[in-house]
Amino acid sequence: MPENIRPRLGLAIGTGDLGLTAELELTRQAEALGYDSVWIAEAWGRGAFTRLGALAAQTHRIGLGTAIVNIFSRSAALLAQEAATVDELTQGRFILGLGSSGPNVITGWHGIPYEKPIHRTREVIEVIRLVLSGEPVYHEGPLIRLQQGIRLPFTPVRRNLPIFVASFGPKNVQMTGEVADGWIPIYVSPEHLPELMAPLQDGMQAAGRSLEEMTVAPLVSCAVGETSEELEQAKNAMCRQLAFYIGAMGDYYYRLIQRYGFAAEADRIRELWQAKEHRQAAEAVSEALLHSVAVIGTPQQARQRLLRYFEAGVHLPILAPAQQLNPSQALKTIEALAPTRF
Repeated sequence: MPENIRPRLGLAIGTGDLGLTAELELTRQAEALGYDSVWIAEAWGRGAFTRLGALAAQTHRIGLGTAIVNIFSRSAALLAQEAATVDELTQGRFILGLGSSGPNVITGWHGIPYEKPIHRTREVIEVIRLVLSGEPVYHEGPLIRLQQGIRLPFTPVRRNLPIFVASFGPKNVQMTGEVADGWIPIYVSPEHLPELMAPLQDGMQAAGRSLEEMTVAPLVSCAVGETSEELEQAKNAMCRQLAFYIGAMGDYYYRLIQRYGFAAEADRIRELWQAKEHRQAAEAVSEALLHSVAVIGTPQQARQRLLRYFEAGVHLPILAPAQQLNPSQALKTIEALAPTRF
């Protein structure tokens, strides 16, 4: 990164139980520290758009986004309504982050069949863009049919507000390159970013787009500690979170870690987690695996490790403090990694 240029950094507020007061305080601090944006997750926790409305009222400059809301549990038109409303509340600071999530959330929590996630994402984005255009909405697709020509009854602050997609498999990433403004992967190894981005570039080329039109914005798990005790707590929190994704969140994360060269380790972690040996599964995460996909260490070590993402071609790392961290630990982490520290 060139000297005297501060990096663009986002902050993810996940689905852990920090509490609304702590989320608001972290967002205020992130704005004061020069962060580019704050991103709100949803899954089966508190609703994203309601929280963003509260954050919009208490901030002035920082971007506010969803990372992510799923494309199944709300209709495409409702997603467009919510996006336009938050963009109005923030006077043009909103970024809509979408994703297909997975069967655990879509079927297990919402009771909706997890079907055709890639095609649904494409159609949902088509409808959202049509709604925001202000034109009568007609859409004839295999999954979404809108035939009454209803139009949004107010003028959005931005008709072309940015839409980012959290996508992982090659076909999904390629679709993202074709239709989205940004890409939000997770557990990215900077050393493997070129191969992960290849389908994205294929999609952009197929759509006649250039890479300059895409913001690469991975979620980067992070935790900072200054004492040996704090570092151990940070490591334990990060290892348990990573073991959960490998063991319980479907095949993608498991296979991704295998692709990074940790096949035997991924097998062992998954075996232990599925046997409900959660502590042992977390203990099976090696230092090498942890450092390949996360930023953890003293403030100086963590900043150096974060620079690897910029060197690999990331535009906007979205820092995700480990979910088991308490509010004071999370605040210490975002202070240590603030753009002003570089």
